[in-house]
Amino acid sequence: MDEQLNAREQGDIKHNEGAANPGGNGFGSHGEARPAGRIERIKAWVSGHRRESLAIMGLLTVLLVLLGLTLGWFVDANRGSTVGKIKEPAELKVLGPNATATEQIDLSYNPEYGDTKTGNTVTLKRAFCVQTGGDGFELQLANTTNITGLTIELYRAENTSALQTPDVSGTADGKSYSWKATGENLLTSFEYINKENDGLAAVPGEGASDPTFKDYQNVQRNARPLYRYKKFGKSELNAKTLDGSTDNDTLNFIIRLSWDESAKETDVIYLIARNTSGK
Repeated sequence: MDEQLNAREQGDIKHNEGAANPGGNGFGSHGEARPAGRIERIKAWVSGHRRESLAIMGLLTVLLVLLGLTLGWFVDANRGSTVGKIKEPAELKVLGPNATATEQIDLSYNPEYGDTKTGNTVTLKRAFCVQTGGDGFELQLANTTNITGLTIELYRAENTSALQTPDVSGTADGKSYSWKATGENLLTSFEYINKENDGLAAVPGEGASDPTFKDYQNVQRNARPLYRYKKFGKSELNAKTLDGSTDNDTLNFIIRLSWDESAKETDVIYLIARNTSGK
């Protein structure tokens, strides 16, 4: 086909100039046939190669449809990423003072920590913090209820001035800290998750799952942790512990515990931080 078209364009193939058009409908004014134009030649080739033409057009149609779907998906995905861009949640950590790594807080009575004893009642205070990366968070506190008369209080902690007596002080990660409890006992504004009228953790009903023991049912009542929680906004953060932070990224706390030392029982206290909307 290409050689034939090229030959026509170069004039190598000539029409019979002496042939007359009997009906006088030829291209020439005197009934002579003019050389066929490029469009007419393409039409003539397509007419003679209909199957190949349909295959090419079909292939072009498929490519255009796929391209349209791809562009449509890209535009839609781009629109979605612009409108609904999701911020990765902050990495929450419950840490010791000065954001030192810790897995548990020592709750044994120790006068060197400033713990006090009145009769059989011991009182101790311990420091910890929640590092959020600058976002708000939810703090959960859960405890078992084996010790009768166990009192738990939770306070925000602030750095003390030179004239103040700290509630907790010491050295962590090579840095000294000196904190004082401020404001009211935060636990009075925590919301309970599973508290019964008798003050103990509720026993899940039939078919329900316990937040700690799941489907295991043979659990002593006082061994079921009592859960409560409170949300804290990022405006409440009061310390900077992350390198490069320009704003506060941590909230310092003091937990205060007291109980009758003669009670030969053991309780466990859980501190759990969860991400919220970040506000």
